[in-house]
Amino acid sequence: MIWLKRIGLILLIICIGTGLDFIVHHLKASFGEPSTYFTHKIAFGTFWSLIAYLVFRKFTKTPLSLAIAMSATTSILLQTYYFILEHDPFGKTFFFMFVHFFAFLIPGYFILKKYWSLFIKVDSQ
Repeated sequence: MIWLKRIGLILLIICIGTGLDFIVHHLKASFGEPSTYFTHKIAFGTFWSLIAYLVFRKFTKTPLSLAIAMSATTSILLQTYYFILEHDPFGKTFFFMFVHFFAFLIPGYFILKKYWSLFIKVDSQ
């Protein structure tokens, strides 16, 4: 049950971050993306954030450090994937790597801080 809560909270972080990213993408016509871009980001982001959590949970001691590790991993892998697919030119890829990092970091920090005991709890199951 604890894992479902963790995955649900990670999904919530990614959904809020994707909402913030959606707003940024609609600020300028050249930033526009099809709707499938955002649904893909939710699936991709949740998966890689969960992997980052599993890797970095032993090394991070604060909600901020874990949020940074999860956000950095997700945003770097996401933008690398888009760059390989030639989805974005390099300048746009580099810019949105930082947008995604902060879009995931902001909700990630507050959610991890609020539910920190859930994320650091030792798994006995």
